[in-house]
Amino acid sequence: MGVSRTKDEWAEIVNLYRNSGQTMKAFCEERGINLKTLGNHVHPPAKVQATRSLEEWRTMIDAQNSSGRNRAAWCREHGVSEVAMRAAERRLKSLVDISEPEWVELWVPAKTYVNSPKEDVGGGSIKIRYGKLEIEAHADYPMEKLGILFERLVR
Repeated sequence: MGVSRTKDEWAEIVNLYRNSGQTMKAFCEERGINLKTLGNHVHPPAKVQATRSLEEWRTMIDAQNSSGRNRAAWCREHGVSEVAMRAAERRLKSLVDISEPEWVELWVPAKTYVNSPKEDVGGGSIKIRYGKLEIEAHADYPMEKLGILFERLVR
């Protein structure tokens, strides 16, 4: 098993290698350092980008907006990709925002027949359109139940 070194020790070894003028292989053989390990310190593997939920992005966008700093500076300070943040903001804007619904009620004439078309008891229906979601129900349908149904569908 190899020697355990601190981050600072590795930084010093990488600096020595870069200033040595030697090939990485010759430098490692001369000092008894594992070639692959030095290679990982000289050229660290790309960082794996954490996948963030839209709610996490929404929180970060709100934090940046309320910070008073411009997006580029805020992203640099917090180690966040400005491009990814902008893309997340576009995705969030394209979604239906249930926090600020825009209800549109349209009364559409409807006919309710008891036994035959001659016995019209009137009535109507209500159509609620929200983004791409549309619900139509008889006007006598309890609004509380319709609201619960709508809320669950929007989620």
